[in-house]
Amino acid sequence: YGKLLVGNDYLKSQWDVKTGNFEIQYPAANDLLFNNYNNLLAIWYNGLKIYSAKTGIEIFS
Repeated sequence: YGKLLVGNDYLKSQWDVKTGNFEIQYPAANDLLFNNYNNLLAIWYNGLKIYSAKTGIEIFS
């Protein structure tokens, strides 16, 4: 369990992986969890699902 950060060069969104709850959005600085967080896409639809933005492959649900 932990936190997931998804975003771009300007904004990042933080999700709780255990509950799938959105927690906070804040301006991006240096991302310490993901070297390239632009490659992740988080979708909430009957639960949190994480996809690779490049391949479309589901990483987490």
